[in-house]
Amino acid sequence: MAAESDIRRLLSDPNPVVREAAVQAAVDARLTSMVPPLIDLLGDSEASVRRNAARALGGLGDRSVAPALLRAFPDPSFNVTEAIAVAVSRLDVGALAGLIDLLAESPDVESKLALIRTLRRSRTSEAVPALQRLLGDQLPEVRAATIEALERAGRSGGERELVATAVIEGLGDPDDIVRASAIDASCGVEERHGQDLLALLEDDPSSLVRERAALAIGLLRVPRGEGALTAACRRAEPSNVRAAAALAAGVFDRQSIVARVVEMPDQMTVRELLRERLKRDARFRLLGRSLSAARQLELRALGKPDDGEAQTSLAQGMRSLLDAGERVRLISSLRAFQGEQSRGALLQMVR
Repeated sequence: MAAESDIRRLLSDPNPVVREAAVQAAVDARLTSMVPPLIDLLGDSEASVRRNAARALGGLGDRSVAPALLRAFPDPSFNVTEAIAVAVSRLDVGALAGLIDLLAESPDVESKLALIRTLRRSRTSEAVPALQRLLGDQLPEVRAATIEALERAGRSGGERELVATAVIEGLGDPDDIVRASAIDASCGVEERHGQDLLALLEDDPSSLVRERAALAIGLLRVPRGEGALTAACRRAEPSNVRAAAALAAGVFDRQSIVARVVEMPDQMTVRELLRERLKRDARFRLLGRSLSAARQLELRALGKPDDGEAQTSLAQGMRSLLDAGERVRLISSLRAFQGEQSRGALLQMVR
């Protein structure tokens, strides 16, 4: 066929852009006869061509190419490495164990993380046992990513006990990155680790771990959590820990978040951290969405650049709340600012 002949010729064109276009044309036409030259392109000088060749081999569905993909793994480019891992997972998930074997003693963190991302996205039963093999990796970044991936991959399967065990072991890991990841994962398993989280919030030497423990205590509504979070807000903690503790304490719905934050010596830093983390951090966002309407108004007010705008935001927001109890809870927030807008709003409520 003329078109097939042209594509085969263009796969060896001197221009890498042309080679990439030819790879896509082979996939679009479902030309399985192009498998041999596509395998050759796994050794191309251009990373973009190698990546597209790996994707093409995975898309064409010929399981016999899995050994060739294994031989090309890992690639100097982590983007190509991830494309190879994805292609292997599409053709033969069982072969992913071979990729893990290739990386077992390697310090190549990017290739390992690319493989973990692939396993995390996989919906097959083989993903969880494959991830389990990476729990003991020498690199803390790999152990941390593995715990997070296990929690995601094990949600719908029958591997809950394995995931829970990984979380428990991760909470005691010597590296703070791994402990923090285990804390985040603990929110998604059936077993509760409330006492462990309270101990980590109070005693762990890492501020990152204490921050994540505060968030998890709020998300899991750990018994006696409010007292521990209040104590964290008041003691000499770094701003990130007190920001997380103030947010998590709002779940228990006793004291105003605004009142807690405004009395902190570095309140502007804490407010900026809350504003940024509520935009970019999944656990902060999840916790924020779980709060009452009044508490969410407080967070919006704390996100304003100055106290005047914060007071105006609270005063206007109070008018939209139908529940009298919610409006009453905001009185302490307005009082905490002690500004003209707060006094005006309070007078309006009295009238």
